Amino acid sequence: MIAYNHVTYIKEAVEGVLMQKVNFPWELVIADDFSTDGTREIILEYKVKYPDIIKLILQEKNVGAAQNWIDLITYPKSKYIAYFEGDDYWTDPLKLQKQVDFMEANENYSYCCTKFSVLNDNTKKISEDERFSIYSDQYVNETEITKENLFDPYISHTLTVVYRNHLLTNQDLKQPYFKDIFLFMCLLQKGNGKFLNFNSSVYRLNDNSIWGTKPKSVRAKQNFLTAESMLNYFPQDNNKHLVKFYIGCLFEYCHYLSVHEKYAYLGKKYTFIYYYSKLKRGVKSIIPSKYILKIQNNMKYYLMK
Repeated sequence: MIAYNHVTYIKEAVEGVLMQKVNFPWELVIADDFSTDGTREIILEYKVKYPDIIKLILQEKNVGAAQNWIDLITYPKSKYIAYFEGDDYWTDPLKLQKQVDFMEANENYSYCCTKFSVLNDNTKKISEDERFSIYSDQYVNETEITKENLFDPYISHTLTVVYRNHLLTNQDLKQPYFKDIFLFMCLLQKGNGKFLNFNSSVYRLNDNSIWGTKPKSVRAKQNFLTAESMLNYFPQDNNKHLVKFYIGCLFEYCHYLSVHEKYAYLGKKYTFIYYYSKLKRGVKSIIPSKYILKIQNNMKYYLMK
């Protein structure tokens, strides 16, 4: 569990884990990124109460969400890992048991995930995430998640995922801008994922979340850099969905750049044009020519804007 200034929510998050009913040994690892609002004191109280179950990673200074997450997922030596942020929570006491049972019975899968609900922290209204109603027909038979459909729609929410720990390599974890979607793509190199058709968790939509408090421009830049890093790391894939994800992140990032910044960026080796040209050469076989033309037109538009 990732924790940072979650004093209002951390108890609900921890209790959602402690209520799990399982027939295998497990532990709860909480990585606190130097919280200053009382979160650390609460998790220390839980540690005293459950010394054999709860393990703590207590950062001595604020290391940032990305490093805190890496420290968390590299700490356990367990067969499986499930992780989430301290402002979300699990609702199904059999969540872990159901998912581990599936993984044990299906060794060719790298991870599995489930449905989840969204809690609007302002209105206190809880509703199932809209993706599961828009794409309801897809989930009747429990969707197979592959490198090709990871992004369309993106249902592998970290809050609900259980994955095989040994599949991630040190090389994977050293990649720049490594985050959840990068992690899933690494796992999918080793085996497909599986969507299990039950609701296990609640994702809290609030203005104080680790990701939500970042300016949109910062989020757009981080998404773009993650997509670029993924394309550098998976050159063998020729995955048109990964390419589309990159192009989408690129265009979103362009919204926040001035004309001067766009052209300054073009002067670097890894520029939109450099990378776009590289992609254009490499993906003609998998992306229709009309889509390539659309990308060309969009590039001209964003550079002139």
